[in-house]
Formats: sequence, structure tokens, C-alpha cells
Amino acid sequence: MNNNNSRSLGFASIAAMLLAGAAFAADDKPRSNPERDAYFGETHLHTSWSVDAWVIGNRLTGPDEALKYAQGETIKHPLGYDIKIDTPLDWMGVTDHSEYVGVSKEANTPGSALSKLPEAQGLILKDPNNPEDVQRVFLYLLSLTSRPPIKAFMTPEVAGSIWKENVKIADANNHPGKFTAFCSYEWTAMPNNMNLHRNIFFRDCAKVPPMPFSSLDSNKPEEL
Repeated sequence: MNNNNSRSLGFASIAAMLLAGAAFAADDKPRSNPERDAYFGETHLHTSWSVDAWVIGNRLTGPDEALKYAQGETIKHPLGYDIKIDTPLDWMGVTDHSEYVGVSKEANTPGSALSKLPEAQGLILKDPNNPEDVQRVFLYLLSLTSRPPIKAFMTPEVAGSIWKENVKIADANNHPGKFTAFCSYEWTAMPNNMNLHRNIFFRDCAKVPPMPFSSLDSNKPEEL
């Protein structure tokens, strides 16, 4: 078989899967052959719990909102208006960065334990409408990638509790037979400015580590 025929068959297979999914969405009937039906979902998504998403403006929607959106519920866009997906998904894994996950959000939550740490003061946005203040926080976050890991952000009390909350949210949004919410995260390393990003999905939220393994632990993907 030549490459053109192989490519044509590949496109035909994808088209068949899409048509099968569209038919199910239109009929809204139980799947007749669940082991061979196409299921549609999201493998890569960042929320306000990721430091990059938070600093560029998403300070409103977290994993819970993302999973509810995937199921067809109306949520608030980070800019404040209502949004709703046209066709709900079958599954989703929210893959916030495991590196310093949630620290920017927690640092900017008045009264939180993290907001009182000396290491977190550079994360606190004093005036969200001031571009210079946003730039200051962004540069501080950027500097975190080129300095030794901040151990205060990697403790069970900080990283562990945020991951525990993430797992709790996934469990609450997991509805067997209707919608699957995976416990997941992104391991993000950039040695020599190379992207070595890996999305980690767990089969069972009851069997996950106490904290995510991040590139702060090791920037070698084979150690995942």
C-alpha cells in the first residue's frame, strides 16, 4: 500500500469516528458498543491554578469550573461573562502545571497560609489594573525557572494540600457512565529552552501519589 492510500484510509477512519460521535450527540442515546465507540475529551488544559495562566489574566476559573464547563454547565469566562460549550465532552483531564501549582492563586488569597510566607510576597498582585504591577509579578514568576527550587512551595502543607484539593474536585465531577474526570497534571521541563512537557493521567483517583512529581524534583522525563 502506498503512502497516499494509507493517508486516505487514516482520514476515512477519523471521519468515521467523528460521524459516530456526532450521531451520538444528536440522538443522545446510550452507546450500543461502548468498547468501540469514539469518546471525545480534553487532554491539555490550564486553569488559574497554573502560574502562567494566572499571571496572564485567568484569576477566576479553576479545575472545578473547567470540569463543569466540559459537562455542559454555564460558567464564568475569566473576563467575567457567561460561557457554555455547545456539545458536552465525554471526559477531561485538567493538566495544571505541577511546578508550584496553585501558589499564585493561594498567595493572592487574603489570609491564606501561603500569602504569609516571605517567599510568596513577590507573587502578590497589589493592583491587577496596573500593567507595571502585573509585569512585576510576571518577572518574579519567570525568575523562579532559573533559580533553585523554593522548598517552601514544595511542602506537603502547600503542594500536597493543593494536589489533594485537585483530586477531590476530580472525584466530585466524575460520573461513571456519563462523564469521566481524570486526576491529572502536567510535568513541565524546559532544559536548554527545549520543551519536555508531559501530561500525566491516573487511572484511579484513589491511587495517586501524595504530591505530583514535578520537574522541580527532576527534569528528566524518564524519572516520571
